[in-house]
Amino acid sequence: MTGPRSDLRLMVWNLCRGGTGSPAGDVLDQMTDLIGDVAPDVLCCVETEGATDRIVAGLHAAGHADYRGHRLAVDGTDDNLAIVTRLPVLELLPAPAGRTVDSYNFGGLRLRLPGGGEVAVFDTWLRFDVAIADALEATVAELVDGAERTRNDEQLALLELPQLANIEEILTEHLPTALADSDVPVLLAGGFNTESHLDLAAGDPAYRRHVRPQWQVTARLAKAGFADAYRLAHPDAAAEPGGTFDRADGGQRLPHRIDYVFVDERRVRVRAARTVWQRLDRHGPGSFYSDHAALVVDASIVA
Repeated sequence: MTGPRSDLRLMVWNLCRGGTGSPAGDVLDQMTDLIGDVAPDVLCCVETEGATDRIVAGLHAAGHADYRGHRLAVDGTDDNLAIVTRLPVLELLPAPAGRTVDSYNFGGLRLRLPGGGEVAVFDTWLRFDVAIADALEATVAELVDGAERTRNDEQLALLELPQLANIEEILTEHLPTALADSDVPVLLAGGFNTESHLDLAAGDPAYRRHVRPQWQVTARLAKAGFADAYRLAHPDAAAEPGGTFDRADGGQRLPHRIDYVFVDERRVRVRAARTVWQRLDRHGPGSFYSDHAALVVDASIVA
């Protein structure tokens, strides 16, 4: 890598209905405490649902006065995605209005990096018709019970078609449109609502019961030049499954990695990545704030 380099911490978190969807009720202030402790340069929120202003106000009250919030949904539409950042914003990138993708699914900012140069950060939510995590859980439960499978691997893989349509449109239409006049490093983050082809490369851990659908969305991103940041930092999927989704009612058999950060590996070096499932000690015992872990990626970017 050559050119000016900047270190950046990116955090992506599905807030679970704006911080109000967990059994504990409204925990958004506690979630904001965790965000302040992680201290990301950029936070990509999913299921924002009006939480952005309150997160920023809470960060300011805690002494983090440099954060600003940016709602990505166009006026009059549902608030699903937002980016909170302490980096200077150069541009709110054009909101898509495509066949399968709009501002509910995709949006981004062009940001000034601390060391000079720019980066484009996109927040993403891919739609689904049937939740893949639930379908996998049901399949494994059938196998444990000795029952006949409702869906074979090929039928499970077909559940990914809505996400695949989204990512194909994003990669071929919306990314080129948003970045038509600039050559900047790109980070794609958010909730992709599907699992990774890379995780199957680890072999067949006992908990999977030989269930091995061939996932295409993450493979399509890899073909387009985007590397999975968590798997770059933790290449052994058997040792570090990296699950980011866990139903609050318990009983989950599989680790479900459905929240991601994808990077252009030619210009972005991933130094570390981790999932955050732990409550802050000062909040006392209890369940985690969301049904999704926060994913934190530390990267070095060459502009």
